Amino acid sequence: TQNKQELTMSGYFTSELERIAGALPEDFNKQRFALGFISMIQDHPELQKYPKEELATAVVRAAQDNLDVLNGEVYIHEGRNGKIGYDISYKGMRKMAIERSVKPVDNIIAKLIKEGDTVDEEIVNGKAHIHYKSKFGNNGAIIGVMAICTFKDGSEIYEIMTKEEIDACKAKSRNSGAWRDFYGEQAKKSVIRRLCKQITLKFTDKRQADDFVGANEFNFDASMSSNTLILF
Repeated sequence: TQNKQELTMSGYFTSELERIAGALPEDFNKQRFALGFISMIQDHPELQKYPKEELATAVVRAAQDNLDVLNGEVYIHEGRNGKIGYDISYKGMRKMAIERSVKPVDNIIAKLIKEGDTVDEEIVNGKAHIHYKSKFGNNGAIIGVMAICTFKDGSEIYEIMTKEEIDACKAKSRNSGAWRDFYGEQAKKSVIRRLCKQITLKFTDKRQADDFVGANEFNFDASMSSNTLILF
């Protein structure tokens, strides 16, 4: 019976993805994506109370953002007011920034800065650089977080946040469960979001842009303006 229900749900999710096939990447595997969601739902009994139509909305939303639940790029959970919660992880935010940057990105890296780590900034020929060193297995207290974006033309930008700045973001989110359970991941997400103020990003619709800058979260930073976001 369970297998039959899974097949029925998989078929429904896949059909919903077929409706938006034109908005998905050319090599997008709709069936695998649907099965990934079913696997996630099985692991989270609290989601099983939602109608398949509401769950399908989350499936479509994640597919449009090209975020994979199996890779931890987006979290689907029991949200506020009985609605399904949809939260992009720092992995998902990193992926979206790389894919949607107008200037081709080579890589984006986010690191927690702990006691015992060294972070040095310098300016050479008018260009800022950062040097970060950490010992393997350093379990010191978190004192900050950093993110570096390297572009394919060899240039780079970076952002650093102190522990106080991280906690200010946490306070704006009303100390949500994500911050309580995944402080380090949320800190990386915050610094990548701030880093992206320096990157011009393109989105297919306003909802995607709102998800990225955090308009649907309590830690929305209005200073990320339309100057760094392009809708097309």
